[in-house]
Amino acid sequence: MNRILEQYLCFFVHSQLANWFRYLALAKWSYNTSLYTSSGFTPFEVLYSKPPPTLPHYILETTNNEAVETLVTGRQEIHTKLQQRLLKA
Repeated sequence: MNRILEQYLCFFVHSQLANWFRYLALAKWSYNTSLYTSSGFTPFEVLYSKPPPTLPHYILETTNNEAVETLVTGRQEIHTKLQQRLLKA
């Protein structure tokens, strides 16, 4: 498990070393929602007996709250970068 989390964090923080702590929640989410071939379940499913929640896609400018817009847009950018780096690896 530590090796897997270390790999996720390397992909998350590769270009943003000063902000590594901001990616811990996404690394945890990625680990807990990854399907294990041996069991056919994710750790989330084993623990909660239901499929893990998905990250909903946010449509830009659907809120008037600038803080929410910034937070959700930043999360989506990070998630997109992660997907690209994992596919590359």
